[in-house]
Amino acid sequence: MEQNGIAVDTNILANMSRSLGDQIRVLEKEICDLAGQTFNINSPQQLGMILADVLHLEGVKKEKRRVLDCSRRIGKPALR
Repeated sequence: MEQNGIAVDTNILANMSRSLGDQIRVLEKEICDLAGQTFNINSPQQLGMILADVLHLEGVKKEKRRVLDCSRRIGKPALR
């Protein structure tokens, strides 16, 4: 396989990429809707602020440096 390579159907791969991209956008919109505001879910700082300050999730606490400590398993998100 190293020398011969593998065959890839680029049309199927492109369709999968589009489909996954669409699913990601839908999930990002749902996340922002639940938070009540738009934010960058790829930013640990912004996500931490949403989880701790906006949604008040149990098991999420801010450290002095505004770093999240999620050492406890959260399981189902529980809003206060």
